Order: sequence, then C-alpha cells, then structure tokens
Amino acid sequence: MSILNPTKVEQKESQALVQMLMTDDYDAFKVLPYNRALEEKQVLRLMDVLSKEPDALKYRPLLVNNHMQVIDGQHRLEAAKRLGLPIYYMIGNNLGLPQTIEMNAIAKHWTILDYARSWAGQGNTHYQLYLDIRDQYKGLNDKILHSYLLGRSAFQTSQQFKEGKFVIKDSIETIEERIGMWDELQAALPKIQHKRSSIAVPFLAMMQRDDYDHARMLRKLSYNAGKYFTYLFPSAVEATRALEDAYNENSKAEDRIRIY
Repeated sequence: MSILNPTKVEQKESQALVQMLMTDDYDAFKVLPYNRALEEKQVLRLMDVLSKEPDALKYRPLLVNNHMQVIDGQHRLEAAKRLGLPIYYMIGNNLGLPQTIEMNAIAKHWTILDYARSWAGQGNTHYQLYLDIRDQYKGLNDKILHSYLLGRSAFQTSQQFKEGKFVIKDSIETIEERIGMWDELQAALPKIQHKRSSIAVPFLAMMQRDDYDHARMLRKLSYNAGKYFTYLFPSAVEATRALEDAYNENSKAEDRIRIY
C-alpha cells in the first residue's frame, strides 16, 4: 500500500476522534538524526509480542513528524518490518529530537550513554571527548568518569548532562593524570574496594589538594591498606575518613591533611 494513499483508521480516545494512518510502505519512514541507536534486544522482544498479538500496533501507533521522521516508535517500526506487519502511525507537525527524548523517556529511559552519543553526534566536542575517554577507560563507571572529567570544575548535575550543558574545562593530559592516579590507588587497595565510587570521589578531592603527595599515599598503603580498607564503606564519609587515616598515619600534625 503506498504512503501516498494510506488507509485511514479512526480511533476513539477520551471521547475525541483521533485519525490514524496505516501503510505497509516501510521505506516511507525516515530516521530522526541523532536519535538513539536501535537495540537488537528490544527489537526481538517486540517481535515476540507482535507475532502473538499483531493488532497491538493499532493501540500504540508510531508518531512521525511532517517529514515522516519517526518521533516515537522506531523499535516497533523495525519489529513490524521484519514480521511484514502493517504500520499504524499518526503525524504531528513541528516535532523533533526534544519530543523524541521526552517520549522515549516515558517508555524506556535514555541512559547517560544515549545522551552522550546524541549530543556528540550533533557536534558537541565535550561529549565527543566524554565518549573518547569512556572508550579508553572502560573500567570507570559513569559516576567516576563524570567526576574525573570535571575535576575542580563547577558541579554539574545529571540533568545538565542530559540537556547538552556538560562542559569539560581541563586538558586531556590533566584528566589522564587523574585517572592514572586513581588506577594506582586501586592497585594498592584490597580488591574488594576496586571501582568503588565511594572511594574514587573523595580521593579525587584529596589528589587535587596542593599539599597532597601521591608517592606518600602509595607508600603508606603498601603497609596499611589492610588496616583501613577491609570492608565496603556504606558512604563516602567513611571512605573519606579511611583515606585520611591511611595518608596521615604516623605523620606529624602539620603534615596531616583533611579532604573536607
């Protein structure tokens, strides 16, 4: 069935008559630039559902803009295409990526990586650097990576990250030095403490003090790590105290430091 002459389907919702269209011309639909990539697992899950209930598409039609770019429903479109099922859709004018993000967040939340890829694809160099570092240091979780990229920069919320306002002010050399120091600290700690953001974040604050001596920290941990880091800390407060105690052990009062 041609998109030029689609079948009209009427659906009653909340006592308002809503017009849907139906077609089997899959090529009529276009990918919205910078939308998140398709997830094969999600496509296969929908195929399983639609193979049993093909009419389910009628109750969750695709939403496209006036350029036939898919705003909501790219996974449903791919699943229906593979099964050879007709596509039910509605057209909304002046819709774009912001509406796609909002609607996808309702159905399946975007991850930090989804947002990063979208903004990087739009040319934002801060997110491009974020992805480069993330790919280079795969062992860092999102919280640790976010903190070590920002360093002394003003605090930035996850909402700012999602809105494209993430800004990296330090050089790549400075960032790599921080991560290198974190890797060395982890190597000196019991394995149970590896990849723990409760330690990584206060350690970032410690390493950025002007009076911090990294060689001294590693030297102290070579004999006292088993004393201060034997259990998982319930919060960053306990981890902070352990870092301070390990660093300050057997030191004169004037040589001791406090992170916060």
